[in-house]
Amino acid sequence: MDDYITAKEFAEKWKVSEETVRDWCRKGKLVEERHAEKVGGRWRIPKGAKPPTGRGGTPDKPPELVTK
Repeated sequence: MDDYITAKEFAEKWKVSEETVRDWCRKGKLVEERHAEKVGGRWRIPKGAKPPTGRGGTPDKPPELVTK
């Protein structure tokens, strides 16, 4: 399980809502080497996954790493 994080952890890291993260998971938009997967009713997201970019997406880096 160490290779994965929860939807809540991902949401906190990237400063988005958990619902947005779950939506990205359902749509297959969170990919590292593996897709996010649902186990026991909860999403497991690969640690290295990044949010989708482009229209309606978020930066390529977590907010704390984006320089202004």
